[in-house]
Amino acid sequence: MKTTTIATLATAAALSLNAPARASDFDGAYVTIKGGMDHTKASGAYQADKKNVGSAGLETGYRWDIGHDVLVGADVFYDYNARASHDAAAGGNTKYGSNVFGSDFLVGTVFDSKTFVYGKLGGAHVEGIEGARDFTHNAMHYGLGVSYAIAPRMNVGIEYTDTRAKEHGSRLSNDNVMLTASCQFGNLFR
Repeated sequence: MKTTTIATLATAAALSLNAPARASDFDGAYVTIKGGMDHTKASGAYQADKKNVGSAGLETGYRWDIGHDVLVGADVFYDYNARASHDAAAGGNTKYGSNVFGSDFLVGTVFDSKTFVYGKLGGAHVEGIEGARDFTHNAMHYGLGVSYAIAPRMNVGIEYTDTRAKEHGSRLSNDNVMLTASCQFGNLFR
């Protein structure tokens, strides 16, 4: 009896991992951790060469299933783009990175029952770190992503985002490509 119960529970758990996802499986509150690479570039007063640096982030938001496998939502995010030594145009080296935080609106759809494809558009506040610490400005933030359901309410994916902030002739650009891992908490309004 005990062996049969354990076997039944194990089988049910394994089958639930392969259950097809629906748009409602991606809706509601969620938290996402992100890690990857940032292609960063500065111009103007902070003129320096382009570099690929490590990047990490955290995002939380809410998505609504509006029917026909379409979701809309909003998020708040924080991205840290690591400090790295850049060759300055005037000669020598400068070391800088950036903190980027803001909010986006997003829209997406669920394909093949487990894949959520989305786009996002919003605003960000960019603050330079170390050699660019005097740089602080607001900018447009946009991106595209794909998330795949690996278990009920658990997703992994990849996301590209872009932020290009300009202040008094100086520009700080961040192109991020990050792997994502998300946990869904469900629809709080049902």
